[in-house]
Amino acid sequence: LNTTAACKPCLRHQVTPLAKNVSIIPYPVPPAGVEASTWQPDEEPPPFKVSIALPQQLLVPAALHVGWWDARRGVWSEDGVSGLSFDSTSRRLNFNSVHLGPLALLQDTAAALPYSNWTIRPTGGLIGTTAVITLQAAGLPAAEDNGIPHSEVMFEVGKGTVTLLSPDLPQLSQLLGKPLPPWQALYAYEQCGLRLAGAGSAEAQVLGLQEKQATAEVAMCADLALLSGAFMSACSCWNKTAGPDAMLLRLSEVTDWQEGGRTGPDYAARIFKREAAEGDRRVLVVRKQGNAGVMFVDGANTRPDPPPLPDFSTVEGIQAAAADAYCHLHVGLLALLAGPHGDIKDHSRAAALAASEQGLEHVRNTDAVFTGTMAQLLQALRLFSFG
Repeated sequence: LNTTAACKPCLRHQVTPLAKNVSIIPYPVPPAGVEASTWQPDEEPPPFKVSIALPQQLLVPAALHVGWWDARRGVWSEDGVSGLSFDSTSRRLNFNSVHLGPLALLQDTAAALPYSNWTIRPTGGLIGTTAVITLQAAGLPAAEDNGIPHSEVMFEVGKGTVTLLSPDLPQLSQLLGKPLPPWQALYAYEQCGLRLAGAGSAEAQVLGLQEKQATAEVAMCADLALLSGAFMSACSCWNKTAGPDAMLLRLSEVTDWQEGGRTGPDYAARIFKREAAEGDRRVLVVRKQGNAGVMFVDGANTRPDPPPLPDFSTVEGIQAAAADAYCHLHVGLLALLAGPHGDIKDHSRAAALAASEQGLEHVRNTDAVFTGTMAQLLQALRLFSFG
């Protein structure tokens, strides 16, 4: 303040010449005449105690990490931060720090990864425009009222929107049931501590996973999105070990729409647990081989070893593959599900390795905005790299 003035019941007056700006003083304070940017203290200074109330809508991780911004290294550093504690009742975060400046509650970018399981099931009926993605995510914070972990995350995908259905936690109450555009939704979830998008090679390396080849994964997500209104789909246990240029998933066509479509979570779980090879509720396993195409494989989760691949290294191997319905590559899932044709149309497994004409027509007529929204969300979640 530039002038002294009476202010009942106290007196205010100027105490420094800094009337219009702020002077940043480092801690610990360097000796007189020493350049602050280069000076390093001989011993660690006494820490400041910091206590801050965290927002109600923030999921606080069980393992607390607080860091300060190290501008010289361009990283968040936890050096000099100690005594972390969090009171869930008052929601106060307490810690000690010998550094002043930008401080932040840090979250591991791979905290919710990998996905131990995922399913997609249509929920809008015949020619519907909604489907639910269910993820079994890792490391989600426990509910603060009862300490029970909520590992299941559910989204309903519609025409241009994504709606969070679970976990039903108080910190997410303002987002539950609220339709949002895909990237806006994922950003809103991340601001609350539920980070599911943005993972890449660094997270894959930390988790010991092989990141899938980018263009092939994008193509697979777009292909899967086309089927999401007519087929249930689930992860394959062989996907993680298939290599960076291969992706596997399981599919089951919904055939009983006259009953409203049996696509509830319990029904989907039974379908993919049984993995029937024949019948209307059979499960088909699909493999995408890089940008070469997609093919069926004999790759049920109950197999004791990974599904075999055709041998194209010899003339005999090529001839055997030509006669095997499992060994034919197709440009996309829709073409693959049309079933074996040509010389192998009478193959013993030809009928089982094909969708119904009604199912294929359903896929062709599914709303493009819905499938585009689904593709965006699948690409952001990276189910094949981290699931």
